[in-house]
Amino acid sequence: MMKTKVLAVAAVMMVFVSVVSATAVKQHRRLQQNPFPLDWEGFSESLLDELSDNYDFGDLLGVPTTNGYDSVFNEFVLALGAILGAGAQRAYDGPVAAASPLG
Repeated sequence: MMKTKVLAVAAVMMVFVSVVSATAVKQHRRLQQNPFPLDWEGFSESLLDELSDNYDFGDLLGVPTTNGYDSVFNEFVLALGAILGAGAQRAYDGPVAAASPLG
């Protein structure tokens, strides 16, 4: 019984180490592709998180709150921002990095 618990913990640790190493390889590849890396995805996520903490997107954009959909609309704006941030990051790391005169 103790041996299976140790094996399970070892398996979880192996998965964790492989995920961390894959992330490090991806980050290293990104830095090699673009000599001036910017984290557009993280920026958009942080900006929208801060804005959603301080403001209600439904009120800002005039969405009526009578139906109780204002929290759903806020989550939709956060999801849309994450998608746009990922797209901006992919564009910046791809074509923009290839056209950079620094690389």
